[in-house]
Amino acid sequence: MGLEQSKQKFIWVLRDADKGNVFDGEVRRAELPDGFVERVKGLGMVVRDWAPQPDILAHPSTGGFMSHCGWNSCIESITMGVPIAAWPMHSDQPRNSVLITEIWKTGNVERH
Repeated sequence: MGLEQSKQKFIWVLRDADKGNVFDGEVRRAELPDGFVERVKGLGMVVRDWAPQPDILAHPSTGGFMSHCGWNSCIESITMGVPIAAWPMHSDQPRNSVLITEIWKTGNVERH
């Protein structure tokens, strides 16, 4: 996995709400490669529930934020001066990512 191979420190928050189709109630749990969590111990942290996003973004060692570009996430990241790697999925997120990447130029869009 690229994140593991990058050897960069990270916090990866994976919530069930971020997978599946939110409009028809589909929920899928994100699967990680076997042994991933153990291999990145000491380098990265995988959180499977809520995380204190404003506190993480405010930490001086936070160098970037990959975000779905929900409005609150955008505002929190901009307020803390953390650049965004935009990965919009649905609803207002694509429009918000345009604001972030093309208008305000505080991030880059990730193509998937």
